[in-house]
Amino acid sequence: MIVADKSYIETPPDCTELIHYLNIYQLLSMLHNKQIVFIPVAFYKDALESNLSLPSLTEVNNHLLWEDNSPVKKDENFIRIKEEATYKGDDETKQFFHKNYWDDRLWRIHSFEHLIYSFSRHFMFTHCWSIYNTESILMWDRYRHQDSTIAITTTVGNVKDAFSESEEELYIGKIEYKDYEKEHITGFQGFSDKNLSDPNTIEELFYQPIFHKQDLYNNENEVRIVISYKYATELMIGKTYLTDIPFFDHSWGFHGNPEPRMGGYLRRGTEMFITDSTNDNEKYCWVPSKKSVNINVDKLINQIILSPYTATYALSLMRDLVKKYSIDPDKVNYSLIQLK
Repeated sequence: MIVADKSYIETPPDCTELIHYLNIYQLLSMLHNKQIVFIPVAFYKDALESNLSLPSLTEVNNHLLWEDNSPVKKDENFIRIKEEATYKGDDETKQFFHKNYWDDRLWRIHSFEHLIYSFSRHFMFTHCWSIYNTESILMWDRYRHQDSTIAITTTVGNVKDAFSESEEELYIGKIEYKDYEKEHITGFQGFSDKNLSDPNTIEELFYQPIFHKQDLYNNENEVRIVISYKYATELMIGKTYLTDIPFFDHSWGFHGNPEPRMGGYLRRGTEMFITDSTNDNEKYCWVPSKKSVNINVDKLINQIILSPYTATYALSLMRDLVKKYSIDPDKVNYSLIQLK
């Protein structure tokens, strides 16, 4: 069901109209299975999707990595491993593990930014819509390469009704567009003053990048439905990472008996592989590339619009098709955009 207990997620009014572009095969899957497929933002094409802007990234890394009293440099596991490497090896090893090497290693291995970009976004399963005022020829053109592109319209209120019986906890919020070279991601200003031992603070910092995009995409007017991060992580790996943040992770470079913390994660094909090392035990988990959520399709769909590039005879065929799934055929209409 849709919940609204996050003040930092801006849910549009119920009367707000939405549109979603898809192909006929995706529509048939939705009608037949009575489900909508959510995918992690990690698999979106935009390289900066769910990443931090440059000002936010700079502030995060300055606080976590370079300050003398940073959380990383106070991390007990980091201190222990560094001391072992520095003082128990031979002279050549001592020389190798000097300060600059460790700073460089920390930059590449682990910071809060690394948690957001390489971990949390794999568990942010989303479904994307746009605020619908009129049809957009730009959006039709973007999906023109797909066979039989169509669009469905709804309202925020209908989305809430359609998901009311789903077991997943869902959020719906507007995307905020920012200049990623000059502007902070909302919530990351003054990062050094954040209480990183507060799970509510951590959760907000995990969610905020998911509801931001580069201002280059502001023509999309995107509204995003997101499966609860807590629900997704607890379902798939049996825990959430909102407290005891592992600011330093040595699992790729060292062996031994690490304390409970997030282990390595890597992409294989379209899935992510998680290792969670605890007391000599390795837990392996494949994070799926999609999650299907049950939905009341009839409550969701206000209108099905055929692309302006679709042949006119397809209208009667589509109406006959949706009738088989108990959808009112009058909900199917041809695009109002007229092309030569």
